[in-house]
Amino acid sequence: MKMIDSINTLKALADQSRLMIVNALLEKPQYVEELAQRFGLSASTVSFHLKKLEKAGLVLGEKQQYYVIYQVNPQVFDVPLRTLISIEPETSQLEQERIDLYRQKILNTFFSNGRLEKIPTQHKKMLMVLEVIASSFDMDLIYTEQEVNDLITVIYDDHCTIRRLLVDEGYMSRDQGLYRLLREPATVPDKEWKNYKRGKMLSRKEELKKAYKEREPEMGIYQIRNIKNGKVFIGSSQNLPGIYNRYSFQLKRGCHRNKDLQNDWNEYGEDSFVFETLDTLKAKTDPGWKPEADLDMLCELWLEKVQPYGERGYNKKGRNF
Repeated sequence: MKMIDSINTLKALADQSRLMIVNALLEKPQYVEELAQRFGLSASTVSFHLKKLEKAGLVLGEKQQYYVIYQVNPQVFDVPLRTLISIEPETSQLEQERIDLYRQKILNTFFSNGRLEKIPTQHKKMLMVLEVIASSFDMDLIYTEQEVNDLITVIYDDHCTIRRLLVDEGYMSRDQGLYRLLREPATVPDKEWKNYKRGKMLSRKEELKKAYKEREPEMGIYQIRNIKNGKVFIGSSQNLPGIYNRYSFQLKRGCHRNKDLQNDWNEYGEDSFVFETLDTLKAKTDPGWKPEADLDMLCELWLEKVQPYGERGYNKKGRNF
């Protein structure tokens, strides 16, 4: 239903006399004189109200000999209220275009040549700015703090403030010094998108993305330490950042295979645990070298040294989880 039709319908019903007439016609079709006598109104007054209702499509008039008999329009009265107040897609699209124009105007105020001039003080405008900055990051990548700083510095010098705002406003997560985009930023208007994705900012992003994919993951021995009771879990991994993310994900969702560790995580809470690197293993250049054996040996040394069993830890002898 078009907005103008909805408005006319609601305006036509916004009168006590017309509401009484409509209720009478819902019982049965009636003449002007019948309605006038029923409600103690003049025939001209009833005729005036019926013309308003007929114009809004709420009633239908049919001439029978010398009189006109009126009845409700069933097609209108069968329309749900949700449909009556809904807005056609064309109107919604027009509203979205206005929103996009407003967003572009705000961004043009605070950005110049792809650089942020200042951080808006108004919260809504600040979120628009953060949307643009968040679009510099990819959902499928994990960033170190330095990489986050490098990308932000391309846009704004105070990378610490922007980095904190991205986390505080829920655009990014921060875990053990690693950052991940939590949600796709809202679409930036095409003109602004081209401005902010071109040149130096885009080249820097591609450079970091390439470096991330090419770098060797850090291998070594890690521990998950409960700072409340001192218990630890020790393990080895060929990808320390990856194992931190995986175990953190599992523990937060209550699906880690180590039940003792999971139970304490549930009891003490996430803030009571820290992930720490105990030792690292450098990759060897020997052809065919596989790090599993060296990692296992290094892990055994740490298990022997710390003895993270029973009351001292979460490890189980003979198990790697």
